Amino acid sequence: MAVNHGESDVNSALFERILIGMGFAVFAALEAAGGGEHAIVAGFFAGATIFVLRRSSESARQAADFAVDFLAVATFTLLCDRAGLLWRSPETFAELFRLSPIGASTATILYLAGVVTLRARSRMAVRAALFVLPLQFSLLIALGSPPVAQIGGALLLGLDVPEAFRKIVGHTLVLFLLNESIVVGIPLALGRFLPRQWRPHSILLASAFVASLTPYIATSVSYFVAPYLPYPVTALVATVAAALAQAGLWGQTYLVTQAMAGLLRATPSLQVVVFHDWRTGAEKGAVYGFVFMALLLAVGLVVSFAPAVAVISASGPIGGALIGAALFPLARAIVESTDSTPPFFARVEELYLHPSNYFRGAVAGAAIGLALMIGLPEASGSGRFLFGAAAGALAYAGVDAAFDFAALTQGRRQHLRSWRVYSLGALLGALVAGAVAWYLDAGQVENITAKFFAYTSLDYGADGRPITEYVIRPLFSKWGATDLGRVDGGVRLLFDESLSGVIQWVFAAPLFSINLFFLTALVQRSLQPLRQLASWQGLDMLIENAVRVLRWGLWMAPVIYSFLKASPDPAWYNQDGLIRTGVASWMSYILPDSDFRAWSLDIFTALLAYDALRVLIWFDHMGLRVATLVNLSFVGGDVADEKAARFLGKAQTSRAIPEGIRRFGTWAPLLLPFYIPRGAEWDKAWSAAEQMSQTRPPSYAYLVSGYLIYAGIVAFGLVLFLLGRLARAQKVTIEGITGAGGVPGSRPLKLTNGLMISEWFQDGQGAMRIEGVARGGPPIDLTRRPDDHAHPRGRFLFLREDGGELWSIGEAPTRCRATQASLTDAGENCLFFMAERNGFAIEASVSLAADEAVEITRLKIVNLEQRHRKLMLASLREWVLNETGVELRDAAYNAIHIGTWYVRSLNAIFAQNRLLKGGARRQSDRRLSPEIGFHAIGAGADAKISIIGYEDVKSHFYGMGSTYAPDSLLGLAAPRDPKDEGLLYGFEPCASLRVEVELAAAGATELIMVDGWARDMGRATDSIARHLGIAPVAPETLNKALSRRRGLILPPPPKKPRYAFSQDGRSVALAPGTPRPFGHVIANAFGQGAVL
Repeated sequence: MAVNHGESDVNSALFERILIGMGFAVFAALEAAGGGEHAIVAGFFAGATIFVLRRSSESARQAADFAVDFLAVATFTLLCDRAGLLWRSPETFAELFRLSPIGASTATILYLAGVVTLRARSRMAVRAALFVLPLQFSLLIALGSPPVAQIGGALLLGLDVPEAFRKIVGHTLVLFLLNESIVVGIPLALGRFLPRQWRPHSILLASAFVASLTPYIATSVSYFVAPYLPYPVTALVATVAAALAQAGLWGQTYLVTQAMAGLLRATPSLQVVVFHDWRTGAEKGAVYGFVFMALLLAVGLVVSFAPAVAVISASGPIGGALIGAALFPLARAIVESTDSTPPFFARVEELYLHPSNYFRGAVAGAAIGLALMIGLPEASGSGRFLFGAAAGALAYAGVDAAFDFAALTQGRRQHLRSWRVYSLGALLGALVAGAVAWYLDAGQVENITAKFFAYTSLDYGADGRPITEYVIRPLFSKWGATDLGRVDGGVRLLFDESLSGVIQWVFAAPLFSINLFFLTALVQRSLQPLRQLASWQGLDMLIENAVRVLRWGLWMAPVIYSFLKASPDPAWYNQDGLIRTGVASWMSYILPDSDFRAWSLDIFTALLAYDALRVLIWFDHMGLRVATLVNLSFVGGDVADEKAARFLGKAQTSRAIPEGIRRFGTWAPLLLPFYIPRGAEWDKAWSAAEQMSQTRPPSYAYLVSGYLIYAGIVAFGLVLFLLGRLARAQKVTIEGITGAGGVPGSRPLKLTNGLMISEWFQDGQGAMRIEGVARGGPPIDLTRRPDDHAHPRGRFLFLREDGGELWSIGEAPTRCRATQASLTDAGENCLFFMAERNGFAIEASVSLAADEAVEITRLKIVNLEQRHRKLMLASLREWVLNETGVELRDAAYNAIHIGTWYVRSLNAIFAQNRLLKGGARRQSDRRLSPEIGFHAIGAGADAKISIIGYEDVKSHFYGMGSTYAPDSLLGLAAPRDPKDEGLLYGFEPCASLRVEVELAAAGATELIMVDGWARDMGRATDSIARHLGIAPVAPETLNKALSRRRGLILPPPPKKPRYAFSQDGRSVALAPGTPRPFGHVIANAFGQGAVL
């Protein structure tokens, strides 16, 4: 009871300290919003917050921290302009770093929260990064304002150059600082590994420069091309310009967002990593811009040719069928496209090889031609839906049935498929086509047509179109007015819309990501997604999902702006927000049409008048309604696909719901019609909103607001309490620093250089993984992972004095616990092992090479006794050299494809997997990869070692011994002779090198162990020689060693058989010690099999 009472007192004191600290933080933020005269008070309470919440044991350090925190928040307060507007672009250089009251409070809260929660090696580096954060944001929102051009002019030393050049230089500097802050600055502040390379910085600068050029590339068509060249040539140039502009924009976006996504994974900013991120975005952007403008301009060329239009109009459904057949595969590839789909043109090529796509397109095209002929857009909504449903059912199920019937008549089928297949197809086709036909009424078709001509007009001035500034308000559609530049042509319009999509989705992306966890928990009826959210892994997934949604803005925004439907007539489904939609549904049910219209207009008027209501509805709309419906297309789509598969039964041969229809479910919520009054109703709402905003709300409104705020705080607190309880419930108490490998809850220490990840547990277990950017394909495991504590796996090192006890660094290999054993994080990208046993002290420093997928272990062995001694050392690694999923599905099958070489001149074992394919994007283009894994041991400075032998077959290494007592290390079996070089497929590939060192009395020696991966054998041998500090091996010596072939060493026959047949010869009994050097499964056509 006393212990519980003591724990209760500690928890109570901690809770009180947290409350006091949070109170100080809130007071500091409120004071920071007051401006300059509040600087001293704000700074004092900021320092007091850190003193209470993160107290240091050193008084001098605490005083320094207090002073720094005081100065940082006091500076935010001094920069605060009480009359400043929220997120406003500065007009003068003096306003560049001015903060609004909300901005100063936000900067203070972020600074204090970051200092309290972030753990880094340098406390001052973290404080500096948090202090620079709001200043960097001020530079970012000033990109379209005059001060950036002034900065560019200053960098050009005041030379008389065009303003465009000054803007490009200024924009390049701001974006370069942004890139450096995110890609380099944040990892530096957190004490992460940073490669000593200048090339990543050049890529960051190049990305910033190209991104600064993109608006001018988009504008160049209307200035330098359209006025001087005919339209067909201009269209071709415009397509290329759109591809280049989108490539620069997407490359910059992917570079920054991928760096943000990799923060928790500690991904270093290697040249290959940074360039891969930029190139991925640039390639996707170029394809998007090219396809988007090429399609529109090609159609524009046809539309501008009057005879072609006349022929198409006269052909009716027949012409529609021909056009539909030609374009349906392309349209399907576009609809199925996502951020993670294979390359676009390869998918288009594949879809054009399927005949069914032509027939579906013909049916859809004929239906469109018929719809235009009969004036379907003018029909009622129900009429349009029924027409579309009939056409969709015919295009899906009808075409399937026709193909099956044709196969039946030709003898390629014996009967039609189950009625379930056609019923499901008819339902899916009817829903999709019916929804599209319902959506496209006459007004919407007119709007889409107008937007089409806005894209295809490449010079607005020459075409008589108005040239306007493209201004967006990303913060709740009211604040943060940002000018993206003048729209003078279709290419610039596409560029500005993509850019606006990225900016405006910044705030919605986190809501989508959080919503996904809760929706998944609801659909699966499980708390596991919420438990995952309340963990570091969940936080990593949260950021990754948010980054994915943020990138959607690049390609979704132009489509949404083109097809989103504004409705002047209120309905239950076109009210923004999930809760608002629910209330509107009820009001639509109980009120007459006129009263419901008046109610909807009143809500819209209140939305214009009261900012708080606008913010609430925005969160309701983006965080609940849109996010739920979009995420439901993924989470619910999987469930619906499973249910559809069960409905089809054995008739299912692939996905029950096609990918295109599932992606339609993603698009549909983003294009739901929204209510906005027009004409007299708009004037009435605007006038009433102005009057309401200038008058004080009714007194009871404040009371209701207080209740709502209290309810919101309670709900938010309950959510945090639930996540906290889930986090504590799944938290497993582990012993030591990491816990043992393979034990639930254990967390390894990780080293990463961007090319490989090395994991270490304190018991010596661990694994190595090669990152995808290193090999140009999926990541692979180099060694086996410790997924079961009963089967230890890692980079083991066994030690044994002649005739003495066998022990190891880390207790997992031998179950011998060394005294004073420890595993510590020794700084940037380095681990340190210490162990002491049997009169030896072992110190091992493990680090990763800066620019290679190589791990280097420097081993220092100290003789603690006053006598000359000999020590045998043997290593062990188990090879994988394949993707994680492949090896886990069938480890034995993967193992029999791994060949190993031993090269005596390097004292190294090499491994290659014949299952491993190259990183080509197309599966059909992948070939056997020459990638090599290697393990080597060499002598350190002034050290002498004797090579005893090696082993690369695990069963021969362990023999008849237990997992913790290998026969080959206890004198019961001899290792392979070092002279036995060459290739072997041993069915259980491993790498074990055995050396012997001599130590003088109280002497010491050093060894070097090298483990890694290379693209081919040549690079592998060079890497080993370089890191071991030995001369490169002569090519003829290496070729001689690699060209040899070795055979398996069979175990010695036992003196007495360990097996016995029954008297009738129908069964055999095996004793536990029966040697089984191979594991192989054989079976016949009758289902009988055996394991040999």
